Amino acid sequence: MRAANKTALPLHPFLFAAFPVLFLYARNARYAVTWRDVIGPLAVVLAGTGVVLFLAWLLLGRRLPAAALVTSILVVLFFSYGPVYQAIEGYSAAGARLARHSILLPLWALLAAAGVVAAVRVRHQLPGLTSGLNLVAGALVLVNVATIAINEAAARQEAPLASLAVDLHPGSRRPDIYYIVFEEYAGERPLRDDFSYDNHPFLSELERRGFFVGHQSFTNYPRTSLSLASSLNMQYLDQVERETGGAGPERITVPLIRSPQIVGLLKSAGYRYVNIGSWYTPTASSPEADVNARSGGFSEFGSALYAMTALWPVGGRLGFFQNDLDPRHREYERVLFQFRQLAGMAGRGGPKFVFAHIICPHGPYVFDRHGDFVPKEGQVGRRDTHNYDDQLTYLNTLILNLAQRLLSVPADRRPVIVLQADEGPFPGAPTSWARRRPEVLERKFLILNSYYLPPGGRASPTAYPTISPVNTFRLVLDRYLGADLPLLPDKAFVFQGLKHLYTFSDVTDQVKALATG
Repeated sequence: MRAANKTALPLHPFLFAAFPVLFLYARNARYAVTWRDVIGPLAVVLAGTGVVLFLAWLLLGRRLPAAALVTSILVVLFFSYGPVYQAIEGYSAAGARLARHSILLPLWALLAAAGVVAAVRVRHQLPGLTSGLNLVAGALVLVNVATIAINEAAARQEAPLASLAVDLHPGSRRPDIYYIVFEEYAGERPLRDDFSYDNHPFLSELERRGFFVGHQSFTNYPRTSLSLASSLNMQYLDQVERETGGAGPERITVPLIRSPQIVGLLKSAGYRYVNIGSWYTPTASSPEADVNARSGGFSEFGSALYAMTALWPVGGRLGFFQNDLDPRHREYERVLFQFRQLAGMAGRGGPKFVFAHIICPHGPYVFDRHGDFVPKEGQVGRRDTHNYDDQLTYLNTLILNLAQRLLSVPADRRPVIVLQADEGPFPGAPTSWARRRPEVLERKFLILNSYYLPPGGRASPTAYPTISPVNTFRLVLDRYLGADLPLLPDKAFVFQGLKHLYTFSDVTDQVKALATG
């Protein structure tokens, strides 16, 4: 008697569903994304696939192989919509017209219907199809798992920095300290030269309110992770370069940002730490914070995954998850949330250290100059420099309103306020080749850097025109908490490339010439 043919267990719907999540993770695991960002979306995707499989099983007469094939077809179409749309849209102007949701979405629905009909009709080939699809889907998953494992192993490298031997001697006045970092806020000169934007009235208004403005300030490292790791730990990253041999994943700087030395020092002096989170993983929250304030919505990883799906255009049209998942609405609401949180801290119990990393005026460009939301179609045909200018104009309004709120307390309770950029705006990362292009160095290195230093501290050290972020907290701790921490020479470094992020080249002389010339 011939043995009955056995059909392999159809695992392929779950493997195909896991693939886009793991693929997105594998592409970003070298950077700031961690498994904590991934576990929630992966669970939702697998649970949703299980629901679809169960419904297909019921509708197809409880035939599991056929239900699994239908589910896999739907899963592949569901997650391929966004990448196909973006590929067509980015190909040409004609491609952008072709990629309109009103055209592509009905086409995807027809493909889904055709796939379901085909799956129902190939019942005799299902045993072989099930095994083959299991194999293909399993291979896709394994490739990404291997990539993730390699990146995770690399990320276990430590990026140590020397522990600063600092004895704080706080006096009777321990002012609140606000460290507000704006992503890609350019300095006055590149705004004038590259954006045709006059920022002098805004800077003059800050000075009128008692702020020092570093008109010749520049960042130490033109990349967020490096800049924040250096400023929050009050030292250069030479030791990271030595320990990593100049190479290593960007993720190894995450602990330096989430648990920096400035926080430990201020906590030892009785400060509470408030982190007002961004979408960027290193600054989204901190294990050291007494308060982690975060706006609603999903992580950047969840939003990127959502943008891959066919739910994205439907949700955008019908308003599903608009504020939670749509990247543009989410960033519009998040920036406003961060400013509300900062303003709400004024006069509340201290002493406290408040850190906010605000991803603005960096894109997406969601504010017009009056603060109204700008949909993507509202920017069609406009240059990014114009969109940046509009967003910056409204950001300046928010900053001045916040400054007024934070300073509207009795004079003896006024806080230290640092308004600083991590780096200048696009284009890209100025790696070692940038030393031959002064216009790139000017745009990426020259930054906003402004301090409100209230009365009550030491008379010196004081801020000076070329002060750079590495010296921010050396100055603050010395003036108000008696740290006796010497200021460092202000230096500027480029890196060799994203795969050699910690191979630094000194470009201080070039950058200083641009800043002071």
